[in-house]
Amino acid sequence: MEILLTFLILNISAQDKWIATDKALHFTYSALGTALITNTLKDYNVKAPEIKGASIMFGIGLSKELFYDSKLSYKDLTADLLGCVVGTY
Repeated sequence: MEILLTFLILNISAQDKWIATDKALHFTYSALGTALITNTLKDYNVKAPEIKGASIMFGIGLSKELFYDSKLSYKDLTADLLGCVVGTY
């Protein structure tokens, strides 16, 4: 039952490849967005700007997956997360 729910929630598709232009865009926008948000938060002397910047950007990526795509792709979210990590440095 849990496996069925996981497949229904993620709607895993064989067409969703790990290496694709879409994943590169997710990674790039997440990295650049995280860097921009983090640097802006640093300018305002916010505590833990890296964590907050990455959280905000990952939230944007998750929202995009939930509201604008017909299916939730864990591969897209992984690319978003990796971009957020890279963007903090």
